[in-house]
Amino acid sequence: QRRQEARDPKVVENPKKCMFIKGPKTSAILNDLLNDLSSLKKPYSVKYQRKNQIRPFDDDTSIEFFAQKNDASQFVFTSHTKKRPHSLIFGRLFNYHLLDMVEFGISNYKGVNEFDAKVKPSVGNKPGIIFQGQEWDNSEDYKR
Repeated sequence: QRRQEARDPKVVENPKKCMFIKGPKTSAILNDLLNDLSSLKKPYSVKYQRKNQIRPFDDDTSIEFFAQKNDASQFVFTSHTKKRPHSLIFGRLFNYHLLDMVEFGISNYKGVNEFDAKVKPSVGNKPGIIFQGQEWDNSEDYKR
């Protein structure tokens, strides 16, 4: 009963929990990125340490199962293959069913520790993502 009450709609919703999942093969770059993203989302993150034989675009049942088990509504999935090197997938779930996914290719990644910042990221900070390149500067579609 208490578990059902925790999942009922509220006037002010709880923060969204995010799962960080490693794919069947990952690289050191992706592991560092996953650690950095997980630390930014710290109190509301679930990080899987083992590699999982999941292919999110082919079969989403495993991700939906993990989401229901952890009461999560977001996920980050990493994988590294010859055809898609350093692949990072962000996904959203609604009612424990996959809503949408976006895949990014990572190149020239710098970790949080590589910056000479006086203030390190702490619990509760919100990350920012910067999109750079000619397409983002020249195309009106990408400027929004």
